Amino acid sequence: MGKKKSPAKEPLNNFEIAKKCYELKNVNKKNAAKFDEIGKEHLLRIISGVATIRSNIKITAEELHTCWIKERVRAGWSFGKKKDVKKKLHPCILAYCDLSKEQKQKSVEFLKNVLSMI
Repeated sequence: MGKKKSPAKEPLNNFEIAKKCYELKNVNKKNAAKFDEIGKEHLLRIISGVATIRSNIKITAEELHTCWIKERVRAGWSFGKKKDVKKKLHPCILAYCDLSKEQKQKSVEFLKNVLSMI
């Protein structure tokens, strides 16, 4: 008798990947909101990022950031030195090359995490 094959795992859907990515990003942050407490808009942005990567697994972190900017601008956001949700201002609405090393790393980590789950 041969070994029984374990059933193939169902691939994670975009929501499940978004949740895991959010949790990985915030694992060491004491004050971070739990995934089920984040706002709908934030949730949809994470899911959209997952979908973007899933549709183009060769996408770079820079290209992913550009997609994020286009989404933000379509939603009425613009650059601001400080994030202001009411005024729809965000300090990362600028060219990838102008982002801080930390912000670039966040894009790279998100991309790596998503790719590891699809």
